Amino acid sequence: MAGRKRGFRLSARMRRELRTDINLEALEQLVGLVPTESRDLVLRAFLARPTATTGRVDASLGYDLSFRDPKLQRLLDQVITPTPRSALAAWERTRQFDATQRPLLEDPIRVVILNAFGEPMIARRTRTQPHDVILMPETHLNAGWLDRAITRLLTERRVNGLRPERDYSFAISAGQLTRRLPAAWDRYLVQMLERLRASTPALLGDLGSVRFIELRLM
Repeated sequence: MAGRKRGFRLSARMRRELRTDINLEALEQLVGLVPTESRDLVLRAFLARPTATTGRVDASLGYDLSFRDPKLQRLLDQVITPTPRSALAAWERTRQFDATQRPLLEDPIRVVILNAFGEPMIARRTRTQPHDVILMPETHLNAGWLDRAITRLLTERRVNGLRPERDYSFAISAGQLTRRLPAAWDRYLVQMLERLRASTPALLGDLGSVRFIELRLM
């Protein structure tokens, strides 16, 4: 069939980004049968994503999908009705997530407005509260920059732990992690930035009186 490919396989990275309560084998078959230009749309529908209001992982949009082709619709039904095998795999992925990733997302992040020029920075401190701070110049208060900073901080937490052995800080450059943001994540970041702009200055450890918000990704 012209324009379609079979034998599609999910990458390890994509498997980690998808919800844990779906039938991945059926999803691979489904994605392999839809037109190539529709693959990204179908996969994004099953991403485990934060909601715009809470930032917590919530139901994806996959259950709103439907197909006129009966074969595709049957595969979609299989995707959202996991088999015992996929349920066991989902349990194992959830167990691994709880053991390795959940602590990195649950630990709070403070985002602070800086009345300064330059690029956003991340400050990590071992003994000083708050431990992780994202410093955002007013000129960089947009979803793209905040996404880059959060993504980089999560990477630092995975590599160096929730409490690094020493204090350190670094700038986030414009060339890092440029990507198109999922719509729900973009809306969530925009709302958090609106909260940040509207916040009242308050004391925050050794940073003094600053405008800030606290983010919890789980």
